[in-house]
Amino acid sequence: MRAHTFVLLIAFGMFCSAADFHGKVIDDLGAPVHGAIVTLTSSSRNDGVSVAISNMTTSAADGTYTVPGLPTGSYVVCATPQATGLLDSCGWAATQPVVQLGSATNAPVVTTQLQHGAVISVRVDDPLSALTAPVSGGGVSNLSMGVTTASGRFHAAYRASSDSTGRAWG
Repeated sequence: MRAHTFVLLIAFGMFCSAADFHGKVIDDLGAPVHGAIVTLTSSSRNDGVSVAISNMTTSAADGTYTVPGLPTGSYVVCATPQATGLLDSCGWAATQPVVQLGSATNAPVVTTQLQHGAVISVRVDDPLSALTAPVSGGGVSNLSMGVTTASGRFHAAYRASSDSTGRAWG
């Protein structure tokens, strides 16, 4: 019986130390970003057991969002824009932003800034058909196009079109 009471007290204590997470998503010019998908992720180990918490929400027209009732702890905050031309805050940043969520009385308001990116189109003319035939998924086995971020992540470009003399990526 004591073991059950102890477990219930731990669960009750976890819910008592919850706070609302408030934030705002803006672009690099300071304008609010509407419709960004914001993900808050926290992971920890408790007696050898990994515990992960992940919550998603969408930013409002003014860029703000709230995730209610999160346990206190450290959270990685990522914003994925739905608008064209803005870069994912975790996919393209050199480091992932970590925010400490304390009690409800000192919960921070977190501002996540998304950078504008650029679309680069590349065309490879291959009049001699030196490139191998396409493989499943639209790529070619001996040519890889993409961009490597400052953190070392490779973002592959996808083939946009091809004709008898070459292929285009974008």
